[in-house]
Amino acid sequence: MTAGRPGDWLSPVAQRYLARSFERLGVEVSDHTRIAAVADRRLRLVDGRDVEFDLCVWAGGFTVPTLAAEAGLAVDPRGRIVTDDHLRSITDPRVFAIGDAAAIPGAWGDALAMGCRTGALTGPYVADLIAHQLWGKPTSAFRFRYLHECISLGRRNGLVQFLHRDESPTSTILTGRAALAYKEMTLRGAVLFFGSPGPYPPRRQRVRAELSRLGTDEELARQPVLGGHLGH
Repeated sequence: MTAGRPGDWLSPVAQRYLARSFERLGVEVSDHTRIAAVADRRLRLVDGRDVEFDLCVWAGGFTVPTLAAEAGLAVDPRGRIVTDDHLRSITDPRVFAIGDAAAIPGAWGDALAMGCRTGALTGPYVADLIAHQLWGKPTSAFRFRYLHECISLGRRNGLVQFLHRDESPTSTILTGRAALAYKEMTLRGAVLFFGSPGPYPPRRQRVRAELSRLGTDEELARQPVLGGHLGH
């Protein structure tokens, strides 16, 4: 059951493959259907109908804590801290936001989509940025690009949709076991890439020593504050 249509952002060939996969798996799709409430073993739809279920799995969206808004920082309608292209709060440039706590503008629009990829890539960037500021080195704006979307369709099947720079789907996809192998390679690569405090551990390890060198609490208070949350 979904408010839109499953995979409506995919390329036509990927949409057809997704529909065939659902049919093969015996998945019945109720698209353009909105749920008003979840009761005991039944769903109450917006149109007034009730749908019974044995098990309900809700795959809804994300939200973030209200701390940023309560602290007086500028936030977007979803409560995320509005940042500049260096992930600094537009209200207070001493505050950095990462992951799902941040509404980061760029070629992708007003904000990146929430998810693990956002946090995994914005975290190391801000760590580098703070280190560069401490060392008096120049900094560059945050750059990001989605290359693909991976969709699991059971343990033996999958779908990988490759994307243009503007995140629109290309005509290239991977399916079946090839898609599963590609996704597994992507996950293993992420484990290696983010298995330490950052892709460049020796350089980042010097940050602690640099902070210790600053000495006093007064000096530390003038340094940037890092804030991030993966949502709940």
